[in-house]
Amino acid sequence: MASLENGSRPKAQVSPLESRVAKRLDREKHPLQLEISLALGGHTVGEDANRFKEDIEKADIILAERVGWTKNEEVSFNDISQGKRSPHTVSAGPYWARFFELIENTRKAIRFLDIPDDEPLAAEGNRSARAIEQFSQSLYARSIPFEEGIEEYKKIAGQFVEINKKREEYIVSLADKKISQAVKNDPKLKTKFPIKVLVIFGAMHSSLYPEMLEMHPDTTRSFPTSPYIFNYAQEMRRRMRWGKEIDSEIVEKAFLEHLLTDAVIDLRRFEDRSLQNRFMRAVVDSFTPEELRTFYNLLVIQKRDQGAEDMLLEHLKRVEAGFKTEN
Repeated sequence: MASLENGSRPKAQVSPLESRVAKRLDREKHPLQLEISLALGGHTVGEDANRFKEDIEKADIILAERVGWTKNEEVSFNDISQGKRSPHTVSAGPYWARFFELIENTRKAIRFLDIPDDEPLAAEGNRSARAIEQFSQSLYARSIPFEEGIEEYKKIAGQFVEINKKREEYIVSLADKKISQAVKNDPKLKTKFPIKVLVIFGAMHSSLYPEMLEMHPDTTRSFPTSPYIFNYAQEMRRRMRWGKEIDSEIVEKAFLEHLLTDAVIDLRRFEDRSLQNRFMRAVVDSFTPEELRTFYNLLVIQKRDQGAEDMLLEHLKRVEAGFKTEN
């Protein structure tokens, strides 16, 4: 159990009356006794939200990831939670639509633990994310050599990581304030002991865990699957985040994976995000370094030559066959 204030709890008493008095004094001394759970996973499809269902049911306060959030959005989320608004009146993608259904009429306090829309860092982060998303189109337009493409990709990925480090510092610095605000605005939480706080973030933000542990040593962490598999692009950025060595192999694999996201690879049949990532890694691993360069030349230099599609389909057939055997 974590606390926003230092101090120790009184020793257990034999008398039930004395025990109740002791607990009341303890609550007065430590007004915010917390049990914090960091739940990490995907946040794209409805099944991603379903994996947080049990955590949501147990929580008193939910702190959610939503970069660029607005006050009106936070009000809407709480209105749904308080039963004041139907989740179907809010336009949302598959993940948030299912999340709304899970919090509907639960009376949970919802707060966004992220950068609001009026902070410059939110716009900076969005620009960096768009640079990664639009990178492939930029390559096609300029037909730049393979080595230059690799270096550009590594550079924009590094910029994205640095912005996210700033974002996570902001998130951690805001956590206790958000919890205090939720308690202040919800009378029933003022007498709750302990208060159960659920922090929901994408799996790539696992680096929040050690930071939160420093603030609240009893913080727990969970992933939707064990082990949770990251794809190569995520793995490269995780290494960058922790200052680990980035060799040419991981960069090339992440680069190929990025190019393949523009290809027609249907991952929707994999409800498990970790399994999606494992499939993508298998596809990337099926390419030799020489084949990667050939594929790049056909796809980028020769403007999506038919040979690139034929080559990809051949690799997909081999990987698919292996997956059918394994699963």
